[in-house]
Amino acid sequence: MPNALAHFGIQGVLTRSVIPSADPKLIFLGCVLPDVPWILQRVVLGLVPGIDPYTLRLYVIVQASLFMTLLLCGAFACLSRTPGPIFGILAVSAVLHLGLDALQIKWANGVHFFAPISWELFNVGWFWPESWPTYLLTGFGLGYVVWSWKTAVHVKPYCLPLSFRKNSLCLSLVVVYMVLPLVFLDGPLIANNHFVNTLKTSSERIGRPVEFDRKLYLKSSNGDVVKGFGEDFHVRGQTLNHQSTVSIRGRFVELDTIEFLDVHEHDPWFRNGSSYIGLLALVGMWAMAGWRYYQSSDREKPLE
Repeated sequence: MPNALAHFGIQGVLTRSVIPSADPKLIFLGCVLPDVPWILQRVVLGLVPGIDPYTLRLYVIVQASLFMTLLLCGAFACLSRTPGPIFGILAVSAVLHLGLDALQIKWANGVHFFAPISWELFNVGWFWPESWPTYLLTGFGLGYVVWSWKTAVHVKPYCLPLSFRKNSLCLSLVVVYMVLPLVFLDGPLIANNHFVNTLKTSSERIGRPVEFDRKLYLKSSNGDVVKGFGEDFHVRGQTLNHQSTVSIRGRFVELDTIEFLDVHEHDPWFRNGSSYIGLLALVGMWAMAGWRYYQSSDREKPLE
């Protein structure tokens, strides 16, 4: 995926061209929702080190699909007095997010627009995350966040004040969002999304192609390795002379050894750093808007 700032800028302009009155805070929230599963995956792997990484990846693949993301959009929209328009803003932003993701080159990766009907990954693959289109989008996104800051913090948070009925409906959709992926795990497994099927059936790996997206490449005295899904895979072929974050295409020549056929190095800081700045800006917008609301004297009655 592009970083959060890259999403904020282009999606802010496109969404407001369709919905001119859209609150920037909502647009930026919609930009983040498709990435919630990937963020939670990092948290789970950090807190539950013994979890099966392949099952977790299948779960996250399902949860990151368009139809599941729209469920999460609906959960947030339920907190509003006008759920229809709010859902529209969040949904447009989520669809644009996935569309932008599909434009970048991501080996062993892509987006699911038509799941659960089809689990084939869609990826156009026009440019790498570290290339001039992404740099332009990131710079534009940072400028757009600064330009829209005043508007965002002065618009009342759409989900305030809260009510028991609205909160209950929101919670119900969140529960569905968390549980429903378990029903569809076989879909991405059979389609070999992210090469999980290849990796999971370890006894049948030899000779099969494999790809990784943004994995850590390490130098060691016992031979170079690439870390993926909780395993260390030895490498042959286009080895590097330094540690790096890489995307690779290759094939298994042994059960734990991959021959590199193609390798691409990623900047380890640019995408993550730009995303952290974007997420901090989003949190800051909502916090300041909430603070202004609670300090105001015209707070509305609770939602019914």
